[in-house]
Amino acid sequence: MESSYVMVPVPEHLVLKTMEFILGEQGESADEADVVAPSGDDGEAGATVAPDFDHDHVARESGAKYADMPPELVERAYLDSKADGSHRELFDFLAQHPDERLKYGDVADSLGWSKHGLPGVLGTYMRRAERRYGQLRPFHIYKDTTGTWWIWMDSQQAKIIRQLG
Repeated sequence: MESSYVMVPVPEHLVLKTMEFILGEQGESADEADVVAPSGDDGEAGATVAPDFDHDHVARESGAKYADMPPELVERAYLDSKADGSHRELFDFLAQHPDERLKYGDVADSLGWSKHGLPGVLGTYMRRAERRYGQLRPFHIYKDTTGTWWIWMDSQQAKIIRQLG
């Protein structure tokens, strides 16, 4: 059954708190939930210099267990997305940059979205994922110690998406 969505105006300064609330409905604390946020305080996309993602002391990946999506669900998540919709646009973009850690702001800029566009798209995807894919997603999200959020897709998921696209 296809879910319908309602656009709700939220003051810009409350977007992240609203997303935290929505994701908190999944039964996780704000610290454990897959909370999404725009890049840095300035929202500006700068040169992408990924932090050292291999060291736990930098920061932890947000909900790493949810990024372990099996191939059949990657395919289903892609095909369930509207052909000209924002989820597919994001999946296609990440698939063209496999294993490349990208700042949220850089992704939003590349796709022509506002700085809050990516968190909105991720929020709608995660609601769908909760109902259809056991909360799994074909990408990783990560917040470094500076508060910058990163996103990337593993090469295995990217290959599946590129074959479908």
